[in-house]
Amino acid sequence: MIQTSYFANRAIREAGLRLVAISLDVPRGFQCERYPLLAPTRSMISLAHEGRTDEYTEQYTSQVLSHLDAQKVYEELDGAVLLCWETAGKFCHRRLVAEWLEQATGEVVPEL
Repeated sequence: MIQTSYFANRAIREAGLRLVAISLDVPRGFQCERYPLLAPTRSMISLAHEGRTDEYTEQYTSQVLSHLDAQKVYEELDGAVLLCWETAGKFCHRRLVAEWLEQATGEVVPEL
């Protein structure tokens, strides 16, 4: 099972989970694995900060997700908590990844 969360969620640090960053950067001193194939570009991040989430989604899907094999990604990340910066409930690419994986594999990818 894959789950998602965000760096500032203190509960994930104390739970002994396999934490995997799918962002360009991680907070200073934060220890985790990294999976750069799922990271957005800086220009995509700018779109999100400008509230242009439809454009972000389109670019992220066409420039990142469409070049990956969802089943392979799921197998490589099985058992992980995928992390990025945005708090739960805000627009974030980790939920785009979760939806992509869910559609491709039929497995639910919940937010912690």
